[in-house]
Order: sequence, then structure tokens, then C-alpha cells
Amino acid sequence: HEETELGGPLAAAAAGVVWADQAVGIMRPLAMARLAGQTLAPMAEEWGVDIGSYAGLFRYLYLDVCPPSLQSAEIAQISVAHLMSNVVSGAGGEGLPAWIEELDPGRPTVYVSLGTIFNQDPGVFATILAGLGDEHLNLIVTLGPGADPAVLGPQPAHVHVEAFIHQDLVLPRCDVVINQGGTAILSILGHGRPVLVLPQGANQFHNAEACVASGAGRCLLPGQLDSTTVRTEVLRLLDDPSYAHAAGALAREMAGMPGPVDGVALLEGLVGDHTPVVGSR
Repeated sequence: HEETELGGPLAAAAAGVVWADQAVGIMRPLAMARLAGQTLAPMAEEWGVDIGSYAGLFRYLYLDVCPPSLQSAEIAQISVAHLMSNVVSGAGGEGLPAWIEELDPGRPTVYVSLGTIFNQDPGVFATILAGLGDEHLNLIVTLGPGADPAVLGPQPAHVHVEAFIHQDLVLPRCDVVINQGGTAILSILGHGRPVLVLPQGANQFHNAEACVASGAGRCLLPGQLDSTTVRTEVLRLLDDPSYAHAAGALAREMAGMPGPVDGVALLEGLVGDHTPVVGSR
């Protein structure tokens, strides 16, 4: 089960089988896992099972997809954590729009995506466009599957607004990414792209702090977001090479992590032994 889906451990415990946690990014604060454990405790009692104080997380095996230099220091408390990269290439055969080949190579390219959950406020996109629309940039904005690009009105030739483009196809063509800081963060950094994080909710504030601390990103909190601050932060990411260098270092670190084949071996070992798979941290 992935680490934010907490029905899996309860169901597994009730069925008498072992389970493994698949991370989706930077580990969330352990305080959140403790709160989840408190919330699920009555249901665990009802089923007569013990899933521990973390809602079943970290019991047998935690597949940690976050590079160590970006990861929370709390990972040291997780004895069953094992590194496993989940940054994979390929975009399912989906192509790029024709205009992508006509982007001005003399302009840096900035890609904007706020994911598929915290992307409902067109005002955030409008603020970004107001801050960057007059800059010497190629600007690519994706609103989310099913969204209507017309909601943001007509744009100049160097600004392209689409409902959806597969991120793995766009990232190699970009210089800087603006993102809300969700699960896409590892893919962005896995391509070595510095990021301006605009956290909107959930664990995005925690992720934003980690990106800033790594040197690969900047952050604007909701109360700080306006056209001027967006422009200032993006230009800083473009003009200061240290951000690209830090993002590149994270990309190389992720590329050297064990892959899914190693994860399968860990799962097979867990199935064979039915005991916690203690890591080497």
C-alpha cells in the first residue's frame, strides 16, 4: 500500500498477512503518522488487531523513494526503511503539442503545474501569468486534465496554456518549474530542475521546506504570492546557477539509488520470512 492509504495495513492485519509501505515522496512528519494511528485505533480494536502506533506504517518494510539528502531526519527512526527509486522514464505514448518545437531557444523555459487536486483556483495561475507574461521567457502552463485553457484568456505567443501535457515529456525541455509541492517534486528534481514551490495544503509545506533546505528550490507561501514575488523568485532561480547545480546533484543521487528490481527482492524476502526487514541505515 502507498503510505497515505491506511486501509491496507488494517486489512492485511485482519487477514493475517504481512504488508509493505510504498513511499510517495519525502516522508511525512511522524506526528502525522501518530495522529493517524490514534484515529484508526478504535477500528483496529474492533477487528482485534495490533497495527502499532503509526497506523500500520513502518511495521515490516518501508520502501523509501526519497534521496537521503532531501529526506527528513526522522527517517533515522525507521528501522525498516530501504531506499528504492520510483523515478521512471516514459510517458505512455502521449505526445507533445506541435508548438513545443517552435519555442524560442534564446529564451529560458518555465513550466507551471499545480497538480490535479490543488489546481482549482484560476487566480493562482493568473497571478503567475501576470508576473511572468512580460518576461523574456517561454512559459508553459498546464491547468490539469479536463480544464479549459480559455479560462485564462488570450496569451502572447511565448505563453502556452494547456489542460495537460505529460510532465516527463516537458521537464527535459525546461529550465525552472513552478509547482505546488506534491508528489511531483521527486520527478522534477529527478530531472535536475530547480523548483519554485507554491504550497497550497497537505504535506506541501513540509516538502517546500525540504526543497529550500536542499538548495534546489525557493518557496512562496500563500500569503506571499503576488505577481512581483513570482517574478523575483523565478528570475532568482534562473540567474543563480547554484539552484540548478543543487537540483542536478539530487538528480544524480536519485539515479544511483536502488530500483524497482531491488524493491521486488525486498518484498519477496518479506513474504518468505514474515518478519520486519531491517535496513542498514
